[in-house]
Amino acid sequence: MPESALNDYRTAVGWSNYKDQILSMNDTTDYNVTVTAQEKESGLLNVLGQDNLGKVVSLKVTGTINGYDIMVIRNKMPNLHYLDLTDATIVSNDYEYYTGYHTEDNVIGDYMFASLDKLVSVKLPKNAISIRDGALQSCSNLVEVVLPVKLESIGGYAFNYCTNLTNIDLPPTLKTIGSYAFTNCSRLEKISLPGVEYIGGYAFTGCDKLTEVRIPSTLKYIGDGAFNCENLKKVYTYTVEPINTEQETFSKTAYETGTLYIPKQSKNNYYWNTQWSQFAKLVEFDEPYKYFYLNKEFTLDDRFTGEPDIDINPGGGIIVPGKPELPPQDADTIHIKGDGKNWASIIANANLNAKGLYIDITIKANRWYFFSFPFKVRKADISCGKNVKFVFRTYNGAIRAEYGKGGWIDLDSSEEYLYPGKGYIFQASLDCTLSIKIEKNEFGKLPNVNVDTKLDIHTSTNEQNASWNFVGNPFTAFYDINDMGYKSPITRWNSDSNTYEAVRPGDDNAFLNPFEAFFVQCPKDNDDINFGGDNRLTQTGRDKKMNSQMQKARMEGQFDVQRQIVNLTLSDGTTTDKTRVVFNPDKKAGYERDCDAAKFESNGASELYTVEALAGRLAINERPEGSVKIGYRAAKAGEYTIAAQRMDRQVLLRDNDLQITFDLTQGDYHFTSDAGEFDNRFMLLIDNSTTGIGDIVTTTGVNVKPTDCGLNISNLQGKTLHVYALNGALYATRTQDGFLGLAKGVYLVEVEGLKAKFMVR
Repeated sequence: MPESALNDYRTAVGWSNYKDQILSMNDTTDYNVTVTAQEKESGLLNVLGQDNLGKVVSLKVTGTINGYDIMVIRNKMPNLHYLDLTDATIVSNDYEYYTGYHTEDNVIGDYMFASLDKLVSVKLPKNAISIRDGALQSCSNLVEVVLPVKLESIGGYAFNYCTNLTNIDLPPTLKTIGSYAFTNCSRLEKISLPGVEYIGGYAFTGCDKLTEVRIPSTLKYIGDGAFNCENLKKVYTYTVEPINTEQETFSKTAYETGTLYIPKQSKNNYYWNTQWSQFAKLVEFDEPYKYFYLNKEFTLDDRFTGEPDIDINPGGGIIVPGKPELPPQDADTIHIKGDGKNWASIIANANLNAKGLYIDITIKANRWYFFSFPFKVRKADISCGKNVKFVFRTYNGAIRAEYGKGGWIDLDSSEEYLYPGKGYIFQASLDCTLSIKIEKNEFGKLPNVNVDTKLDIHTSTNEQNASWNFVGNPFTAFYDINDMGYKSPITRWNSDSNTYEAVRPGDDNAFLNPFEAFFVQCPKDNDDINFGGDNRLTQTGRDKKMNSQMQKARMEGQFDVQRQIVNLTLSDGTTTDKTRVVFNPDKKAGYERDCDAAKFESNGASELYTVEALAGRLAINERPEGSVKIGYRAAKAGEYTIAAQRMDRQVLLRDNDLQITFDLTQGDYHFTSDAGEFDNRFMLLIDNSTTGIGDIVTTTGVNVKPTDCGLNISNLQGKTLHVYALNGALYATRTQDGFLGLAKGVYLVEVEGLKAKFMVR
């Protein structure tokens, strides 16, 4: 204990006189004992003896203790002032040392030393990893606490009302400080936060002697009122991104008179943050960084001092623009993380130089993942944790071209690397984190390059099986399929539904994730895919672009009479699969690589597809007008639903088994099915009995395009357009071009006497 602090306390409580009274007794007051925890009694009591418990002023314990021993310390030592448990180990036991609570291994339990108001100094077990709720609350005379060197968490109210506590050093292993943990520690003057990630609400409220707080770069959450301290003058925050706080995380006085010190790279982020902007004074600082994390997109317009470790968490991203006046940003180790839903990204123009790069991906057991890495990866540098078995496989399109099926192959055991641009599938036996170390000579300075992916040609007697390639996104970033310089369909894995899905540039707004592998067929007129480095996106950038594309599609665009799309889905109540028919008079019913996509079979999943005699089962079927066979695979017997998500051409669904013809503009079609494959049950029929949107566009020249939330109208040129409900009620009239928002439902549009039915999904 600092001698000055102890002397202050001694003066305050008349300690010297009290100790003189104790020392006037002819008994030892300091005890240093070795204890072994007992199952049904206190080992500590056995060592000390009942008659000596009231004489203990200072106690050092070595060995193991449990709830029986804690009860003795709590309730049978009225003169205990100094407690040293540094070399003691707390072990589990069912005995309740406090009503409702018993000891657990290496845990300072709930209320374990609460309200021991004569304690002056406590040294906690060095092997303990957690201090639970209220463990030392209301120890009003406590001056010194030595925390465990491996401590990970401090619970709520743990030191609440320790009003004489002046200083506490938190170990670098500490991650969590609970709500009200140090509330009303009114003499606490200094506290270091070397590695904390979580600070609960009101954790330091009432610590009115605190004048300065330094928030570490590791912090991810800080609760309301956490630093409601009246004399707080300086707040240093080392988090690159402003942490989400509440309006009253800091005291009103701190906001009005204190100074917020922020990293120079983050000034605008803090200035415009609703909560942090409450600080009247912001001052930039530049100190060497050892570590920071990113949960969001961050553009590094300047450079950090030092070589920090960087964690880019799922959804986070770093953009490092190149500037002639700035050197590359140096880093120690960078971890790029993904969890299957959200992905980290790096967009750097040869100006981010790291000593080590890791890709960390959260994996669910027994689920296939489709990966392609931008770098050559040594197989020996791939790990998944202890006792986890995993497998990588790749694809050989020549096998499918020759045999009409198959193509998956295990990696040759003699093969040392996974190669960039090549697709692989991965599966692990247990939930784990797939960790991939990238060799320094592989990434060096992360490049800004345009990547051309060459596609292999594999001739086949059946066009559906020719020239399949399993390739991948070549960047540590998201990529819009419409920027690929490639117009044919691509087939990707949908982990949500455990099925393949086919999308086509120009028809779909879809983005490749970082490290995502996918299938393409080499078209006859184009044997490569062009990925432009300038088109890379973070997840935030992807979301913005996706929203912009959706908004543009709603507000702009023309109905394409040449290519009328019908999108159908099959749902079993849990997962949904889809197929597409495109009616195009310039196309044929046979398989064409530039526009058609074969349906890939997914084991154990329900699927929907079209069936063409000359092309097989298709996920995307571009063909001339006419009836189309709709097939499906039912994974299990039960209820199923077929729905039209988009219907440019008026079509009907024919159920051959039930002899029912159903108008999909009226709603979704529900049916029951046994498990199995059914290629002959359904037909998609052209509805020639009613006028279609295409007929209005062709006849009147007015372009009317239904969208998912309304109707785009263009080229009216003095004509009048009416929209009716199906019951004939007039819904809207338009004489000018523009967008008409509509609720979900089925409507009739009329121009110059022609009426066509359309739906809004």
